[in-house]
Amino acid sequence: YGGKDIYSAIYDKKKKTWGAAVNIGPDINTDGDEMFPFIHDDGTLYFGSKNGWLHHAIKETVVSNRLSEIAHITALGEISETSTLVAGTNRGLFLYANQVWTQENVPKLLKEEAIQSILSFKNQCFVGNSSGIFVYQNKNWQQLVSQNQIQNADVLSLLKVDENLWIGTSKGLYVLENQVLRK
Repeated sequence: YGGKDIYSAIYDKKKKTWGAAVNIGPDINTDGDEMFPFIHDDGTLYFGSKNGWLHHAIKETVVSNRLSEIAHITALGEISETSTLVAGTNRGLFLYANQVWTQENVPKLLKEEAIQSILSFKNQCFVGNSSGIFVYQNKNWQQLVSQNQIQNADVLSLLKVDENLWIGTSKGLYVLENQVLRK
């Protein structure tokens, strides 16, 4: 450990302040750069390493699963309906099901292009790439926003506030409000 590591901090509810960030050490951090931490609903911490490994930490035990020899993890999230972990990579979207990484049931536009952002929110999983924004809900993928609607920009970040989806792109900020996209 010692590169880009995962840190923790304790929140004091009474004082409403955060304590100092502390490196969680070599039991969790590896010799690779840890990135994209994500806490699953069951409390498991998942994180990717720059070398393409996906790790999950359960009670300070790190278990690693090689996603691909050439894929680099760019984002992590979850499909809460099925408790499926999703990983965005430079080679598309992968789902972790039955202890195996797969692209089965992933739409073509999410299989072939790099994924820049994933947002898990309640029973929805939003995924952004250069083809637009997709959402998984009710056991189906659908495209919410096309690349033409966001001027062929890369979707870099997603944030859900109330019923609005905020979209950070390489060409500016958009909001999807009541199914109407505005810049």
